[in-house]
Amino acid sequence: GSEPAAALQAAPGLELAAVAGDTDNFDLAYETLSGKLMVAWGRLDIATFYYATYSGGWSGVTSGGAGDGATYLSLAADPLSNEIILGAIYNNTGDMTGAVWTGAAWNTPTQLDGGATAPAANRKFIATGWVNAGGVKRGIIVYDTDAVDTTLDYFFWDGAVFSALVAPSLTASGGTPAWMDIRMDPFNLDRLLLTFTSSDSSLWARRLQLTGTTLTWIDRGAPGGTLGTVGSPNAQDFSFAYDLSTPTPTITDLRDNLGCASTVITKARADDIINICGSNFKSAQGLSTVTINGAA
Repeated sequence: GSEPAAALQAAPGLELAAVAGDTDNFDLAYETLSGKLMVAWGRLDIATFYYATYSGGWSGVTSGGAGDGATYLSLAADPLSNEIILGAIYNNTGDMTGAVWTGAAWNTPTQLDGGATAPAANRKFIATGWVNAGGVKRGIIVYDTDAVDTTLDYFFWDGAVFSALVAPSLTASGGTPAWMDIRMDPFNLDRLLLTFTSSDSSLWARRLQLTGTTLTWIDRGAPGGTLGTVGSPNAQDFSFAYDLSTPTPTITDLRDNLGCASTVITKARADDIINICGSNFKSAQGLSTVTINGAA
């Protein structure tokens, strides 16, 4: 079978806040183009993360490189390449670390914030994702920082370096952040949705959108407001998913000035190739309309 011959992590065990199993300290992601599986985790009291891959067989367990440990760890795969972004927070130091898998190796882990909120049991205040628009892509790490405890901050990876941005619209005014989750829109690759709870059990949702090189957060629901409440902030008792069914194309036969039969297609998947009168067109963002001679 595809299971590893032995546990990927034996003694001394996985990272923890207080007792074994009290934090979300591992994650997995598939490389989009190759389908290779990446599993990464934090090892108890070790200032780095570890990983293994699977592609027809398991690799050995390898250190992610010098950096900080991972009491919380989150992975997300770029939908247009084999890159994977990692975000982690280490209980021993409160450091938040970022790293990117190129498809062949991890770049050197970077300490992005030495003052992130220290991991707590039954919480996870870090999440990762990607947005792509017009050849520009950004790897995203959202997390909680001690600088303003009720406000989330985030870093983005531009293909070369990490940069910090403050997202004031993410302020969890009802309490400190508790659990975070990110889902990327499979048809509109320029956006993702962040959902998170706060310590007073409020549930929040914010959309991040990339336009050109500008990242913009947008409230979902009442401006600055919550979506409601959850049963407890001490568990991820909420979830969100996009409908992954393939949209049914809308097809209309037209005639252009050359007299050939033309086709207008809407709701194409991102990167679909559409052939019209012998010419190929590429859907840049997933939801698009192809126009011929001013007709759409």
